[in-house]
Amino acid sequence: YDMYIRNFGKINTKQAYVQWNEDNLDRGIQTDEIETQEKWTQHPGETALVSGGPKSSYDVTTITPKIDSQRLANFLRSACQVIEVLFEEDQVATQPRRNLRSRPSSLS
Repeated sequence: YDMYIRNFGKINTKQAYVQWNEDNLDRGIQTDEIETQEKWTQHPGETALVSGGPKSSYDVTTITPKIDSQRLANFLRSACQVIEVLFEEDQVATQPRRNLRSRPSSLS
């Protein structure tokens, strides 16, 4: 800068200060802060709660529903019997009339 003043400035002038501010490391930004919300999902749902609000630190096992294994097994057994009957009825409807012998159930 002294060379600039020497070549283009007035005679007998000298620059005393520079407005450089190189020690100022702060940078201003002109953008608005974006508001965000954290959401979560769990698919396939492993619990009764498969989506929710803010992520929190509570234990997921505290909201896991109790499963009655014996009741579930009884339901599945009954449902399988119903499905087997429906399959047999469908086979009877599609087979020729001479093969109408009922077969023993394969489920026990």
